Amino acid sequence: MPRKTFSKRITSTKLTKKILPTNIDLMEQFLKDKSIRTSNTTIAVYRSNLLMFLTWNLQHNANKRFTDIRKIEFSNFFSYASTELRLGSARLNNLRSTLSSFSIFIERFYDDIYPGFRNVILTVVESAPKEIRREKTVLKDEQVEALLEHLSKTDAQEACWVALAVCRGARLS
Repeated sequence: MPRKTFSKRITSTKLTKKILPTNIDLMEQFLKDKSIRTSNTTIAVYRSNLLMFLTWNLQHNANKRFTDIRKIEFSNFFSYASTELRLGSARLNNLRSTLSSFSIFIERFYDDIYPGFRNVILTVVESAPKEIRREKTVLKDEQVEALLEHLSKTDAQEACWVALAVCRGARLS
């Protein structure tokens, strides 16, 4: 039986077009700077996290310029992400890290334009304690045997990899 995961998507192309252009420009500059020394996968996660925050900012925070957002408003976003979006601790901590990195980028490169801006994320938003979101899925011996039998008929190399992983106790991650 597959595991169920709650998912509520708040971003869309239509909404992204309504986000304050200054915020989009800052985000794109940040991603461009990060892409020099970061993988494409990490950049995609940064983009997703920032668009989630900026969409929330559009819908619930009057589409404020990122540099004008107050501490309580960051706190409100994380409350929303936790309760409404039901994000787990790992995702909340990832969002926290992304917004902090974004703030540090603005401090470092835009201090002449936003001299009063400071990174407040780490002081305002506490790290979420690690929580287990799903039960581990453990296959029964019969299920493993059926899988190996099927794979040996379709892809012997995959069957070999699965058999090796099962025998060594490997996890999907």
